[in-house]
Amino acid sequence: MSSEWTLGIIPAWPPNISALLGPNTVTITQDPQLHARLRQLLNPYFTAEAIQYQMPAIHSKVKGHMAGWASEGSLGVYEAVRLLTFDILVNVSLGLNMSDPELRKYSQVYGEWVDGFMPPAIDLPFFPFGRGMAARRKLQERVRQALVDPRLPADGWVARLRDEFGADSDKAIDNIIQLLFAGHDTTSSAITFLVWQLSKHPEIVTKLRKEHQEVRAMHGNGLTSASLAAMPYTQAVIKETLRTAQPR
Repeated sequence: MSSEWTLGIIPAWPPNISALLGPNTVTITQDPQLHARLRQLLNPYFTAEAIQYQMPAIHSKVKGHMAGWASEGSLGVYEAVRLLTFDILVNVSLGLNMSDPELRKYSQVYGEWVDGFMPPAIDLPFFPFGRGMAARRKLQERVRQALVDPRLPADGWVARLRDEFGADSDKAIDNIIQLLFAGHDTTSSAITFLVWQLSKHPEIVTKLRKEHQEVRAMHGNGLTSASLAAMPYTQAVIKETLRTAQPR
């Protein structure tokens, strides 16, 4: 995008997309200086080292949710996975400190917000866009609370946006809401498709379990970059899922 601006090309999004994501986000902004600064602020949190730092917390969240799934006996996979990925996103990646009741509440609010991207872009309460804008206002209020929460991790990207732009800045709030959007539905869809495929191929499940048992014997129960590297079959299954599913 920086090269487009250099050539005098000003990228633009439809007004409804800009309204739902926010005019100050790294994706939507037409200010090249703001765009460059946001990328500078956010890029360090997308490195391999940053992901590795979060692995123990992600592993803990996955174990907790899976224990709950096992106790239920049966469940709707997509909704369960969406709650898991939402929990990881808001509580591990963003550090918003949402309780379990809040997770369920704002996962639903998030869904209403995402539905707002569907046409028509009419801002009335009985149209998806109108409900999406109402959901966005609820998300904005929750993010404002997080920005003044003393429990907010000081080394996280939310605190970094707050320190850069201020706790009540639309620039900080817009970009935190966009981070909620990035990757959540695609990850949930991909995991759901993976589970569906595995349900049809028990022989692959057997091979996965064998590989995981061998990795646990060598590396222990924790999820680390070394244990991930020792699971080539698991990685192949994930890549084949992404190749065939093309999740939205």
